[in-house]
Amino acid sequence: MLSFETLTFAPIDRRLIDIALFAPAERDWLNAYHAQVREVAACEDPVWLEAATAPI
Repeated sequence: MLSFETLTFAPIDRRLIDIALFAPAERDWLNAYHAQVREVAACEDPVWLEAATAPI
């Protein structure tokens, strides 16, 4: 099966998202993506990164 690989990892700003419009699968995808960001991204402010990628 063909798929795309994520090349850059950055948190998606949740203030710009209306979570009420998300389907459960979309919410799961965002939480999984943010978990990847926490694992891969090197950040000078780990407290900010944890808050920015917290599960919804």
